[in-house]
Amino acid sequence: MANIGRNEACPCGSGKKYKNCCARDPALIAAESSGADQAPPTLSAEISKLQQKAADKTAVMWTKGVFVFFSTEEGDAWVLEASGGDALQVAEAGQLIKVDVAQTDDAIEVTWSHQFAIRKDFTVSAYADQRRSVYTGYPAARIRALLSKARGSLPPEVLAGIHLDEQDGLAN
Repeated sequence: MANIGRNEACPCGSGKKYKNCCARDPALIAAESSGADQAPPTLSAEISKLQQKAADKTAVMWTKGVFVFFSTEEGDAWVLEASGGDALQVAEAGQLIKVDVAQTDDAIEVTWSHQFAIRKDFTVSAYADQRRSVYTGYPAARIRALLSKARGSLPPEVLAGIHLDEQDGLAN
């Protein structure tokens, strides 16, 4: 994604100028200004940070590579993978959920729990039983903006492999 001008419309869809919307969001500012001097974080470390925020019932959002991390004031927390539409629930109502993540220097293996879509609301479909859940209180526009940012970091050949099912909005 190209840089957004301060006076351009915010990509979150709010209708406000970027400088008066997401550019002022402390979570987005923190994500953009995170230290480049530090060693690259592991996915497990980022999930642990997110789980702590969820246990504290603190709402936060940030991106790292193709991943979007967010928690809500209700204590729910999710990791979203921008290129494939996969989601991993890591906390619910402040209770941590054990997740299966393995990372080496060359690869990351995640046992994803859900597939997600964001239109007006955040919607997930569980891989285990295909149960669909809609979360109307989640900040869908801001999550969508961070997903757009994460997708902007992907090479064109990866983006070409992303397909959306027009009927239900869940990525294939």
